[in-house]
Amino acid sequence: MKYIRESKSPTNITVFLEDTAAVAGMAVALVGNIASTVTGNYRIDAWCSVVIGAIMAFIALILLKETRSLVIGEGLTMDEVNDVVFIVESDPAVIKCGRVLSLYLGPEDLLVNMDVTFRDELGEGGVLTAIDRIEDEIMGEFPQATRVFIEPESLNQVYRQRRDRRVAFEAYEEEKLAEDPRYRYRERKRRRDEQVAKWAGDLQARRRQEFARWYRESRPVDADAAAVVEAEGQSQEAVTMRKKLFSEVPSIAGERIVLNRVVSTDADAVRDLVENPRVQRYEPAHLFEKQRADVQESIDLMYDDLFENKESLILAIRMKDTGELAGLAEFYGLRDRLHKVSVGYRLRESFWGRGLATEAARLMVGYLYGETDIEIITASTMVENEASARVLDKADFIRTARGVEEDWGYSEPTIVDKWFC
Repeated sequence: MKYIRESKSPTNITVFLEDTAAVAGMAVALVGNIASTVTGNYRIDAWCSVVIGAIMAFIALILLKETRSLVIGEGLTMDEVNDVVFIVESDPAVIKCGRVLSLYLGPEDLLVNMDVTFRDELGEGGVLTAIDRIEDEIMGEFPQATRVFIEPESLNQVYRQRRDRRVAFEAYEEEKLAEDPRYRYRERKRRRDEQVAKWAGDLQARRRQEFARWYRESRPVDADAAAVVEAEGQSQEAVTMRKKLFSEVPSIAGERIVLNRVVSTDADAVRDLVENPRVQRYEPAHLFEKQRADVQESIDLMYDDLFENKESLILAIRMKDTGELAGLAEFYGLRDRLHKVSVGYRLRESFWGRGLATEAARLMVGYLYGETDIEIITASTMVENEASARVLDKADFIRTARGVEEDWGYSEPTIVDKWFC
């Protein structure tokens, strides 16, 4: 049976099954003739004819099942596709492997086509060398793969293809679950996953409380509040008032930086931030400071309608010792009824690599959980932006989704990872 399932030659399968049916049929006919002659009961011979017919019908069903996919076109199995993806993504020149298409043109003639995202720093010669190397590795693992075609593709497109492949595979799994009892364990696994998610939600609530406590304890308590705590025995949580976001333009001091209002003297620094393509390559197209040619006008309008309508609160990420603007931090997408807001940040290139983004992210989360009524904080990063992903991970964010579409103001939806804290 293993040979029948794995063979890609319809001729071999047909010959093997037909000969098997013929031998089994002759054996049954021989037994029937002998039994009917010895006993004189010729009904035995008739029943043996029925058994021979059943054998032929059974063999026909097996042939139909095993050769159908070969006739209409069969490719690699899901496990084999995963092996191909592993081989491709193990190459140091590859970022991601996208769609893998395969088709058996003959028993030992396999066509494989795939989309691959290569690293930006590779030149044309480097990409061609990597393609040759990957083709050799695939053909070494799958000798029947006589034709391998690799097409360089953008990372956004690759993530869309992987998402489509995941959706198709999930639909396949649901179909198998409905028709095959062996797949019912997946339903039990799903229920276990839901229980784990509930446990993770409770854990996250405790982490939010710890974050708020860290933020409050790291800030000085004024004399009046301390007197109230000492006189009435109240906790510091009871003294601290839970304010509404957008009720003020806060000043949030950290160890090395301060998040506070952007002022007119920051115009040159903001212009450097906006005009640097290495900074803007991972940023949305509709950032407020990019909407006007005059940066000074953008600064003047940051705290007018944009702030008053609760659309966005933009703060300067300012060096504590020099007062120089290192970047911008932003609270946006407020959903007041859900007590939910999204956060973002961007740093000037000259301030990269110092851990300032992580400190800014932690200060933003600490302020939201420690002083405001916000209960849910989210963030989004382009899938290519590995540095920002590391920042959010260090700031205790949890990645909740990978490779989803989001409108960042470009002609096509941007593929992003979603984060939660």
